[in-house]
Amino acid sequence: MRPKIAILACDALRKEIDTITSDDKWVVSKEYLEFGLHLTPPELRDVILDKLSQLEGKVDAVFLGYGICQALKDVPSMAKVPLAMIETEDCIAALLTPDRYHDEKDNNGITWFYPAGWAEYGMQGITQLFHLDSVDDERYPPEFFLDLLFDGFKRCLFIDTGMDGSERCYSNSELLASKLGLRHESTNGTLDLIREAWERTRTIAQQKAEAAGTMMSSNEVRPTDSIKADTIDG
Repeated sequence: MRPKIAILACDALRKEIDTITSDDKWVVSKEYLEFGLHLTPPELRDVILDKLSQLEGKVDAVFLGYGICQALKDVPSMAKVPLAMIETEDCIAALLTPDRYHDEKDNNGITWFYPAGWAEYGMQGITQLFHLDSVDDERYPPEFFLDLLFDGFKRCLFIDTGMDGSERCYSNSELLASKLGLRHESTNGTLDLIREAWERTRTIAQQKAEAAGTMMSSNEVRPTDSIKADTIDG
């Protein structure tokens, strides 16, 4: 019996996760949640738990493509479906590794970390992330609020993981930095931590499927056993 895996992940990691899992026949469903949910951690947790509850009994394991942040640290114990998460504090650390993440945080001022998955949407994505597209006041364009939100930031760091379209994402990152008056830099990310979490998911799914198969086999009544039982009864 082929194991079944569902992917539930942050849209910011969509390209990286798709690259790692694209040819895997165990994947039966994928859903990426908008990265704006990070701004409301309780809602993020509730949405994830609701999505996980809908997968109960339908898959052997779920790849939950999020870091184990404060809002999500209890999700594995609350979920009723086996799952694996990326063992970092958030999605940015998943792309940089925790050590590099903290080193970059200490780089001469507050940094806006901009992975390709976010930068793909450009300024429109940033506007939607902070719900500035819903502000209906011509006196205050989205740029006005962005200047307020990014006050104190010194740098925009683009995280390149080598995905398709990275040139356009880089250009979007440069444009954001220019509009907000931030120093722009770029660094290479890694897929190692995401890949490690994916392999753990596959192991969990395989063990679950094998256990289910063994249970089904033990519950089956073989024809020869039935004949023997009838002979004894007779």
